[in-house]
Amino acid sequence: MKSIIPLLFGVCFFLLSACSPKLAFVDLSPRTSSIPKKINKPITIYLENLKDTVIVQGDVMHRLTVTQFRKTIENALTKVFLTSFSEVRFSNTLPLEGVVLHVHSIEPFWKITKTEESYDAKGNRRTIYYGSVATLMRTTLFYNNQGISRVDQSIVGNASVKSSSFRTQKTFAAGLTNAIEETFEFLVVTAEAYNKIKD
Repeated sequence: MKSIIPLLFGVCFFLLSACSPKLAFVDLSPRTSSIPKKINKPITIYLENLKDTVIVQGDVMHRLTVTQFRKTIENALTKVFLTSFSEVRFSNTLPLEGVVLHVHSIEPFWKITKTEESYDAKGNRRTIYYGSVATLMRTTLFYNNQGISRVDQSIVGNASVKSSSFRTQKTFAAGLTNAIEETFEFLVVTAEAYNKIKD
């Protein structure tokens, strides 16, 4: 009997993993406010320890496994920063000159944003949970090794889904897109940051 228990645990884990939603590369299309004038300088992005696979989990939501996460982030950051800079480059080390975006970490997770109470045919009350993808963004914008602006906060997406649903891909995309958009706004669009790097 004892020898069967580990096998049962293994089967259960396999079944849960097989049922959990999975997502590969996501072609995000972030939109942002325009700056007064495009900056005629390249920006170099350093992604520090950004994993290629992440698991989005938390609260009562189904966990979502995202592969090609790094590629998804690189693609989205390229799109959003090309609207304001002449070129977007990626580096494996942190440069000390020019305009540099240091991405310390990007960590998506589920956050319950709404609940509803309902009753079944027998009058039993149950709670329905709705979750959104929140993203903990830790980024710093440098110009010639001087910190210009910084984002260190969780940004909650504007789309939600029932906790019982396995169709979580669109909610993930909306949440991550919103986080990238707001991060760009904080880092670049503010007058103080723009004026320091535009010349």
